[in-house]
Amino acid sequence: MRSRNGRRLLWKRAEGRCGKQFGFTLQCGLGYKKTIERTQKAGLADDVAALRKLYEQDQALDAAFDRTAASMARALEERHNLAEELPRHDAYFLFIRDEKKLLKKKIDAAEEAKRRCQKALIKTMNEIKTLEKLREEQLAAYWEEVRAEEAKDLGDLVSFQTITDGR
Repeated sequence: MRSRNGRRLLWKRAEGRCGKQFGFTLQCGLGYKKTIERTQKAGLADDVAALRKLYEQDQALDAAFDRTAASMARALEERHNLAEELPRHDAYFLFIRDEKKLLKKKIDAAEEAKRRCQKALIKTMNEIKTLEKLREEQLAAYWEEVRAEEAKDLGDLVSFQTITDGR
């Protein structure tokens, strides 16, 4: 039996041989780490989506600022009643500035949360990689033991045949 990358799945072949089956001693820990990895990946996806939404809000505020600046420029060109226009535009510019400051803080916090999640995910993935290497080492040791038992059984069989043939 072969996996996707062409490696033989030795542990599948091992079932039923010599009355033993391969069992990775840290399988529960490996399964737990993989569950944590899936959870962290989902959390990272949520953080990225939240960050994208904040960036969209930032772009919307920039667009509103540009529209208001254009409106102010038109009012200045047409020389409409500037006494009425200026306070309204100033108040809106101040509102946009304050909103952008708040949004900048939210974006910084979201980026920090994303960095922390990425760091935790990388740590978990490295732990999984280590556990999988340990699993492969244990599997190799298991196969050596199976081969030794088969060689012993074969030697015993040959010895028995030699003894019975010699009678």
